[in-house]
This record gives sequence, structure tokens and C-alpha cells, in this order.
Amino acid sequence: MRIAILNRLLALLVLLLAAALAAPAPAEDASPLAPLDTTSPRGTFLAMRELGQALDAAYAAYLADPSFALQSEIRGILARTGRLFDLGATPPAARREVGAASFGMLKDILMRLPEVDPAALPGDAATAPDRTRLPGTEIEIVRIPDGADRGAFLFSADTVAQLPDFHARVIDRPVLHPGPYDSWRVEQVRFTGPLVPAFLHDLPGPFQVLVLGTPLWKVAASLALFAAAAGLAGLWAAVCLRRARRMRPTLAPAVRLTVPLVLGGLVLAARAYVIGQINVSGAFFALANATSLAVVVIAAAWALRALWSLTAELVVATPAFADGRLDAHLVRMLARVLGLLSAAAVLVYGANALGVPVLGLVAGVGVGGLALALAAQSTIENLLGGVSIFADRPFSVGDFIIYAGGKGYVESIGPRSTRIRSDDGMQITVPNAELASIQVTNKTCRDATLFHHVISLDYGATEARLADFARRMLATIATYPLDLDAEVPPRVRVIALHSYAIDVEIQADLLAVDEDDFFRMQEELLLAVMALVAATGLAFAHPVQTILVGQGDPRVLPS
Repeated sequence: MRIAILNRLLALLVLLLAAALAAPAPAEDASPLAPLDTTSPRGTFLAMRELGQALDAAYAAYLADPSFALQSEIRGILARTGRLFDLGATPPAARREVGAASFGMLKDILMRLPEVDPAALPGDAATAPDRTRLPGTEIEIVRIPDGADRGAFLFSADTVAQLPDFHARVIDRPVLHPGPYDSWRVEQVRFTGPLVPAFLHDLPGPFQVLVLGTPLWKVAASLALFAAAAGLAGLWAAVCLRRARRMRPTLAPAVRLTVPLVLGGLVLAARAYVIGQINVSGAFFALANATSLAVVVIAAAWALRALWSLTAELVVATPAFADGRLDAHLVRMLARVLGLLSAAAVLVYGANALGVPVLGLVAGVGVGGLALALAAQSTIENLLGGVSIFADRPFSVGDFIIYAGGKGYVESIGPRSTRIRSDDGMQITVPNAELASIQVTNKTCRDATLFHHVISLDYGATEARLADFARRMLATIATYPLDLDAEVPPRVRVIALHSYAIDVEIQADLLAVDEDDFFRMQEELLLAVMALVAATGLAFAHPVQTILVGQGDPRVLPS
């Protein structure tokens, strides 16, 4: 039932996205061959006036017959207006809205002020001063000294910052130059796309109250849409992550990859409808725009990490890595590191687009940067230690190692540490830098395992019985896999005569796959020793202690 509901909601949101994107993408230039004239203060002012006239005509046509084509034309005109303002200090993600809002406020202001004669403004760039004010106002047009707009005359950044105050001071004055509306800024706030039902414009007064510069009904509709997108993404994540636990290693990362992709896609769809159709404005636009883009950036970083993980699993699944356990972990470690670096790059890029100067902060930390580098020293050492382990191959995942501080089976080798499972079942995490700098004994990597025992037989043994035992014991050892290139061949020899026993040494290098295999062979051989001792009439010797008991005067010591 939950999956069916999820599918229906996803289908509905896809339809909304398709409808929101059905309109042609707004072009920033009505004609690429007719750029705005910003070569002088007079040219910039006339360009602003021409754009205002074009906007009035397009908006009047849209009110008469709303359509995607007219909406696209209006958005294209507003996009061009941003080129008349110095928005260098505005975050890239907010420049379009700030430019359109500044144009709307400036248009309202000029409708309420005496007519400005363009001839009163300098028209020659060579003789024009760097700063020019519109007559009778504090509105400035300045020459941009550097950057992409170097040499252009734009409405200054200070003017952009003061426009809200200027607008508030004159908006209640009578309109001196009537147009299709009394305030474009009001129309801009009320404006909606063709996909928004018309009855929403006629909601009662409380729903039209401005909240953060946007009518209340727009705020409520936008929050509901973003909440729906987040809810759908959460349901999708719950389903995918639960099912991924039961999937193959190569399929599970692919399923996990869909979670950030669906999250980012749903948020982009909601954002397209909120900004393109509902048309929020003011501080609420800045909040919705920054929050949605931040989620998209995080989803993109998340998706890149998941993509690297999926790539690693696909590479490891190839036949070339079938027997390379260490190589497989090296690929996974590299994928993890590259995933983190890629995600960090996306986050830095996104933060800069949203106006958070991450690169500047990192570059300007000074002594703090040195402290950060020192703090990260151990992390870098462990990362290099992990690379050293993969390069030198002192052990592999699954090997049994002995090192200063413990022993156990290697479970995984990560970017920072190696995890070892001890004999008592506890998991031990050892920094890679430590393992790379100490002596490590790899018991799994040995060519053969030495079977070496000395047994003590009593003096009831005859020479013939000892020889028969040695011959039959060697024949038994020969039935096991042996290291034929060992320096000492398998042997059963009498090596010592003690006061109470005869010592016999049994030695052989067994080719055991692992410790369990060796312990099995050792047990079988020891049981064979016991059986042969009994079969040849021999007996194991035991230490004997003789105690003399006698009578006499305890004060007289024996001579």
C-alpha cells in the first residue's frame, strides 16, 4: 500500500515538473545582436526606460490572455534588467531576483518623480565622470572599474542597497507618469504563472498579507510543495535503503545512488514550480532559493560519493579482482577518498554560489590554517600509512597477523585505520600509520607450517621397536601434503637419552592452507603417534622420583 501511494505521488510530482518546465526557457537577451547600451550614463538610463516600456506592453498582454509565451517574454525582460545594476556583491544564485526587484523599485520611484531629461546625463564615455546622479535624487550611475563589466556604466551597488529605503519614502506619493499599473513592485509580488489557479488571487485579505515580502498564500503553497517533495524523498529513501541491505554488493550501491538523485530531482521540481509559477519574492524568495539550492548541492555531493562507491563495486566485480582481496580494498579506499574530495568540491562550489565565501575563508585563516594542518597531520599520516600497506602488501584482508599489541584476523583496511578481529571475538582498530611503522608477522602468508614435537619413551623400548616406530611414523607423515623444498626433510630421530626416558623428535613442514587446516593435521598426527607407540609395544615415559625410607637415629646424618 505504501509503495502504491508513493508511486502515485511521484507520478503527480513528475506531472507538475513537466508542466512547470513546459514553458520555453527564458532567454536573457531578446536579441543577442542588440545588447543593452551601458557605455554612458545616458545610455544606461535610456536602456532602463526602454525595458520599462517593453515590460508594460508585455504585462498588459499577459493580463489580457495569460500564456507561457508571454510569461517567458516578461521573464526575459526582467532577466535583462539585472544587467543595468552593479550586482558584484550579490551572491550569484540571487542576482536574477535582486536585479528584477531593484528594477521594479526603481521603476516605481521614477513614476513618482519629475521627468528626467536624458540630455541632462553625460552621453560620452570619454568625458563622462565616474559617478553621475540622476537630477534631484541620490540615485547614482557609476563606471565599473574592473571585472566582467569593466568600463560599463551601471546603477551603483550603494544605490541597489538603498533602493528599498528610497522606494518606501516615495511609494505613497501620487503617480506623475501613469502606466498600466500604479506600482510594478506590487504587480511583481502578485504575479503568477499560467499554471496557478486564478481564484488564488481573490482569496480574502488575510491571505494577501505580505510575509517576508511574499503574500501569505504563496508562502503556504510553497512550504506545502517543498514539504511534499521532502516527504516523497524520505519515503523513497526508506524503501531503497531497507531493500539495499538484502541486495548484491554491486546492486546495493546503485539503489542507494537513487536516493540523492530523487531528493535533488524532487526539490528542483518543487523549486521550478515555486519560482516559475507561484513566483515568490522578497526575503522569502531568498530563503526558499538558498534553502532549495543548498539541498540540491548536498544531494549532488551525496550522489557523487554514492557514484564513486558504485564504480568501485563494479570494478571489484570484474574477473581481474576475483582473487585480489587486497586490491579490492584498495579500490574501495580510493573510491572513498575520491568520493570525499568530489563531495567537498561540490559543497565549496555550491557555498560560493550561495554567497558563502568558503575559498576566501580557507585562504584567509592564516594561523588558523596552520593549526588546521597540524590537527590533520595524524589523518594524513594514517592515509599515507594505508597507501603504504596497499603498496607493500605486508598482509591482506583475511590474513592472521601478529603485531606489537595483539593478534587476529584482518577484517578491513580503510583510509585511516585497519580493523582486526582478535581470537576472543573483539574488534580492534589500529591506525594505519602505526601498522606501517612496526614489525608485523603474517602467519597466513607462510609457505609451510612446522610440525615439531619431542616425545619421551621409557627404557623398555628396544632398538628394533624404536626403528619400527620411526619407519611407520615417517610413512604416516608422507600421506600429508609436505613442503618438499624445506631445508630439513621430514624426520623421526632419537635425539637424547635421559636418566628416565628416551627422547624422540618428530619434525615435518606441512603445507597447510590456514591455521585451522594445520591444527587439524597436527591433531591427526599426534593421535597417530599415540597409536603407533601402542602398536609397536612402546610406552611413554614419566618422570620418576625415588624416596628412601629407613629407621635410625634422626640426630645422626647418613654418611
